[in-house]
Amino acid sequence: MAGDETGRLRAWDRELRTTHDRLRRALRRAHDAVVEGESFTVRDSDLLLFCHGFCDTLSGHHLAEDTALFPELRARYPQLESHFRYEERQLLDVLATLKWDADPRSAFG
Repeated sequence: MAGDETGRLRAWDRELRTTHDRLRRALRRAHDAVVEGESFTVRDSDLLLFCHGFCDTLSGHHLAEDTALFPELRARYPQLESHFRYEERQLLDVLATLKWDADPRSAFG
């Protein structure tokens, strides 16, 4: 993989970690409001952004992962499983060093 693609994967790694953190915080705020019986609107958090913007593109991202990236990783690293936390525990480190000559759009959506 060319050096610029490695840099893109590392930047994607940082963005994915940041996005997951923001989503967790937004979901935690919504959950806490429900548990405590407080009023909660989508405008109170990033959930509107995630539900209407991020989630639309997430489908394409996951489809690309499921059809291109994960089969390749499964073939090379059969010990890897699960997705959301798995990406942060193991997959992102693997992606940062993966030597694979593929179009990133076909692998990541």
